[in-house]
Amino acid sequence: MRLLSIAPIKHLIRYGMTHANLEPVRSYLGLYEKLKYHEQRLNFLKKCKQHNILPNFIVNGVKLNHHLFYGQESVHIINLRKSIMMRSLNFHIRHCHNTIRALKYNLYHAKQHLHRHISNQFMFLEIMSTAADYGNYVKQHHKEKLHKKYSWLIKKHHGDDNEADITTVVPAKTPSELVTALNIENYPVELDNNEIDILSQGPGFAIAPKINDKLLHDVEVNIAQATYNIKWKQHMDRITPAAAHDETASSQLRKACPKLQTPFIATPPTCGVDIDVKMNKLSTFVISTIKSSGMKTNLTKSQQTGIQSLLKRKELHIAVSDKCGDFVVSTSQAYKDLTIEHLKNNKEVYRWLEPTRRAEGKRVEVKVPTKITFKNQISNKRDLIEQQCNNLIQEIVNTRGLDKKFGKLLMSHNTTLPTIYTLVKTHKVPVDVDIATMKLEELKVRPIVSCSGSPTERLASLATLIITPLLNFIPCHLKNIHHHLQLLRELKPTDLRGLSFYTADVCALFTNVNVERSIEYVIELATAHWHDITTFGLKPVDLHRIMEVVLRNSYFTFNGRLYQQIYGAFIGCSVSPPCAIITVYMLERNSIYTDPFYINSPLRKLYVRYVDDSGGLARNEQEAITNCRIISDKDEDGRIKWEVEYPKKGEYVAFLDTEVKVGTDGNISTRYYRKPQNKGITLSYQSHHEHPTKCAVAKNYYRTATEVSSGPAELQHSVKIVDGVLRQNGYPNPRAFQEKEKKKKRKKQHTAALTTLCLPYTTDYDSNQIRNYARSIKVPVKLVFTPGKTLKQMLCSSRPLDKPGCLMSNPDRCEICPLIENGVCSRQGTVYQITCIVCDMEVRYQGETDRPLHHRIKEHLRAARNPPAYPNNSLGQHYAKQHPNVPPKVKIKILDSKRSTVKRKMSEAICIHKQKPQLNDKSELDSIVRYIAQ
Repeated sequence: MRLLSIAPIKHLIRYGMTHANLEPVRSYLGLYEKLKYHEQRLNFLKKCKQHNILPNFIVNGVKLNHHLFYGQESVHIINLRKSIMMRSLNFHIRHCHNTIRALKYNLYHAKQHLHRHISNQFMFLEIMSTAADYGNYVKQHHKEKLHKKYSWLIKKHHGDDNEADITTVVPAKTPSELVTALNIENYPVELDNNEIDILSQGPGFAIAPKINDKLLHDVEVNIAQATYNIKWKQHMDRITPAAAHDETASSQLRKACPKLQTPFIATPPTCGVDIDVKMNKLSTFVISTIKSSGMKTNLTKSQQTGIQSLLKRKELHIAVSDKCGDFVVSTSQAYKDLTIEHLKNNKEVYRWLEPTRRAEGKRVEVKVPTKITFKNQISNKRDLIEQQCNNLIQEIVNTRGLDKKFGKLLMSHNTTLPTIYTLVKTHKVPVDVDIATMKLEELKVRPIVSCSGSPTERLASLATLIITPLLNFIPCHLKNIHHHLQLLRELKPTDLRGLSFYTADVCALFTNVNVERSIEYVIELATAHWHDITTFGLKPVDLHRIMEVVLRNSYFTFNGRLYQQIYGAFIGCSVSPPCAIITVYMLERNSIYTDPFYINSPLRKLYVRYVDDSGGLARNEQEAITNCRIISDKDEDGRIKWEVEYPKKGEYVAFLDTEVKVGTDGNISTRYYRKPQNKGITLSYQSHHEHPTKCAVAKNYYRTATEVSSGPAELQHSVKIVDGVLRQNGYPNPRAFQEKEKKKKRKKQHTAALTTLCLPYTTDYDSNQIRNYARSIKVPVKLVFTPGKTLKQMLCSSRPLDKPGCLMSNPDRCEICPLIENGVCSRQGTVYQITCIVCDMEVRYQGETDRPLHHRIKEHLRAARNPPAYPNNSLGQHYAKQHPNVPPKVKIKILDSKRSTVKRKMSEAICIHKQKPQLNDKSELDSIVRYIAQ
């Protein structure tokens, strides 16, 4: 047969294929081509059947003689013709299935024939590889061809949608349009096609991991952690109901915020060998399944080249845009200058703290500060705040008679000061403006202060848990982003005649909130509802002191310098959103909710707010502006300002992810909305996620489009937007997710009694096998399969200019850094290995620490130099016995890094159990084995 392309034949001849093998190879490629064609044809016919669309060759093949029915066709005849055509379509689908089975059979025998007649196995493997590549080419060719035919049939049967009515921009098609490169003046950015290809997949795109020892070790750690949690859960279930009912403040805090943990964990209780045996079986099965997995990479060759290139280019800064979902790429210098420009232009909000020193009993500025000077300034400030937080929580625990565990959960140790990073507001750039033509100072950014691992993080979490339930007592607060639609639809059309729905946005709410007044508002509302919320045994005065410490210690770093936010709250602190919401509500309560205004205002019918976005009803634009001005006037500082958007007659106005319009007759029209600047990037169909996850993403899009649409025309508009987004992200047949599936009756499982076990996702087949096996041996676990690393995790950082380095700020003078093979001495939460290189046969010691590695290794070295002072240190006793009076010579290797105390302890236990290092004594080995399943 004639091939679609002779390129594979030419390639094989150049590779060394003889002319004697030309014909059987051509025959094999021909069969492969037929198989791919019929597979695509089968998919095409199935889609036609799914959407009740009949191809022309079936319509033309079923013709009835009109003269037999006297020139007229009744309804029965029309139904008969449709039935015949559907039977014909089903026949062609069955025929395709049979043809595919026959082609696979013939292809198998053709492959066996080639294997027997081609003696050179390298040549045979090259033929198979070329055939696979050629099959992908044929598949793509016929897929595009049939897709065009299918699109034509869709338009023919359902007609074309009205493009003029759509206010959202059509999603970009080329990869270069899905990436924002800040190629502005003096800061050129050049990206090749491979780099653009991988970046266009979006921040949430997950890459399939490599199956190696690191992945299998993480599996063992997660299973050991689940075993540990199961043992404690079974142990707690045996406690009497009376004791279980009497919960302490620490147990309430652990349940409300599981991420809070102490640096040490208790040895797991003894619960019999049953759970150990089951978890050991599960571990063996999971590891064997992952090792034999058929997982392949989800990246093309160009994408693999692109990601490798981006990881090497240290001069680039890659971040996620604000609200548009795409990557923003700039030079590191441009990012640095952009952030510094923002800090300088907002002197009323931020200030730089110059380093000082004590001289003659007073503080004076350091004239020529060095890196160490700035480092010491930051460290001193961090230690001061850390001590302030710990003293406060210790005083509260003693005053209120709380249990000591409560205090330990909230104690801060080995923290770092918050750091600021900025996101470019690409949604503020007009659609018709090229961002490359803009100047650096014209770009708007959103400043976010990352408080993860900061001294006040734990106290902020406690305050957030207490005050977040207060939002339920705010009448205008939206519980979710679609609650306003429910409230709108409850209104009668007669109540809405002559009114319009408008929106208003508070300008920079978080940085314009007065912190002291915000704390007073929160305490006032909390005191009124103190008995309706969970307070963990605290009093309002305790909450007041905690919030003062959290919000007033507004210090952060950038590029190794110390700054302070002198006004407003951090965007990035967990307590900031509820404080800002309550603050604006207090202004509303004293203005628009007062009786003289509220009785005659349309706002009594509807006024809602989601954080800083509000919506309400007004008779005209001036009334809407007046409503917002009345609220702003109650702010004593005059910093709360509103941007009002009032619709023109007959137009929609955007609110969150919806568009709302009130007709002249009072009827409400609502539909789905996306910003014109939005790139339409969502979870890619090629991402390394479970297939049910991708299905859920598509279904949620269609469910949202259906819920927010008020009528058929609005639904058509909403669905068209969703179709475009899903098709752009590689979903083959988006409308298939819109159809309702028959709900299968399943037995209700009480997931609260199960322990979560996270395992790496490889393939859907492997996941189902593991789930079935866990169910068969009745292991009380809820399996969660996590994808590989996302592009955002690999390429983005919240501390691009403040990455942890040497703890002494000078690796050349540091005693520890030169000893570490694969890291820096400031690394925290590590499992490490110390190797004594004085011995002829190098002996090892393994341990773990929550502190910076520098501090722990210094302890070991001091023990080696002075063993009598450290009788319980294994390295010190080794030098006392084997190398007395010999200076210690060691090398350090980081085996693993885990921030979770339980996971780090499990990782250490597994490493020691497997490798059995010589310096870990027998008693330590025996105790460590209790942490893992045997």
